[in-house]
Amino acid sequence: MSTNWPKPHHGHASEYQVSSWPFLTSSNVGTSPVEIRFPYVTRWVSVGCNTATKTVSFGVTSAGTTGTLTNNFFTVPAGVVAGPFELKCTSIFIKGSDTAVAFSVAAGLTNVNGGDFPAITGSNGFTGVG
Repeated sequence: MSTNWPKPHHGHASEYQVSSWPFLTSSNVGTSPVEIRFPYVTRWVSVGCNTATKTVSFGVTSAGTTGTLTNNFFTVPAGVVAGPFELKCTSIFIKGSDTAVAFSVAAGLTNVNGGDFPAITGSNGFTGVG
């Protein structure tokens, strides 16, 4: 019997069919993007804006989130939790509409190591990410 089992990979459908491991964080953010790194590839991501009258935006690249190249981000209104978004990624970038905007992130993690995941950038052929 072989002990050389295949390791989890971002292309394995079974990693996205089962319940995921929880990842939760909350903090404040200003108008410069902050990267939230996940220890494993995500199955889904939710982002909440916890500050009244302000918004948070998030994307999968810093450039996409700031809108310096293109506006490849999603904006979450005050008091709203957006998602879950079925996203395979190893990090997201969050920025606020003003200083000290409170946000929360919830994500479901797979068993796929982040180091085995491709870089999601426009320069790697991924369109619509920044």
